[in-house]
Amino acid sequence: FRSASSAKTVAALWQNYPALFEHFSQAASDPTRSKSEQVTYQGLANRMSTQTFVKNLALMYDALEELADISRHLQRRDINVLEANRLIAREVVVLKAFQDGKGPHMQKVLEKPSCFMGVPLYQGRKSDVEINANKFFLYLAEKLEDRLLTSNKGFPSSSELLEHFKALNPTYWPDSVNICHGDDAVCYLCSHFNLSSSNCLKDMREYFENGGKQVPQDLKPLL
Repeated sequence: FRSASSAKTVAALWQNYPALFEHFSQAASDPTRSKSEQVTYQGLANRMSTQTFVKNLALMYDALEELADISRHLQRRDINVLEANRLIAREVVVLKAFQDGKGPHMQKVLEKPSCFMGVPLYQGRKSDVEINANKFFLYLAEKLEDRLLTSNKGFPSSSELLEHFKALNPTYWPDSVNICHGDDAVCYLCSHFNLSSSNCLKDMREYFENGGKQVPQDLKPLL
């Protein structure tokens, strides 16, 4: 939820950038405002019109938009472990691709670095620090990789766990399915998650019989 909220905030700043810059610029020369207010608004306008600010804004927009998107997918009621693992793996690839400035918003900024949405940009001061896109996106990608079931930092024996989950997914069932196919996987997973194996085994066979079209009640915790 936090990434989605942050993404909306950055999106609002991005979309209203010209209007905000104009507002701050006008306020800086507004004679009805105090000197301190004028100085504050001028400082905001100056900071917004630096190349560093706009690049950092684009970078954060690209990152937060991706994280908010995968967060929404992972919160779906119908998501399962295999699908979640696949989505995370794909997002890792996307974030690593963004290391070289390939995010959609960063590309827009780099097309014309001297002007953004009609606002002329200047280089700024030495104190204006540009976020290192390479390190930033690599860090995000590595943090997501830690959540993968194939990661050594995931669950104990996480690769084995992933293989057992595959036995419950109709996509991975062989063409000729034995009614007892998946029994070992169900027992392993029930032991791992402290569930009743007898109930799950009964429902697993029912799941096979209906061709994986409807998940029986006791099997739902595993799917």
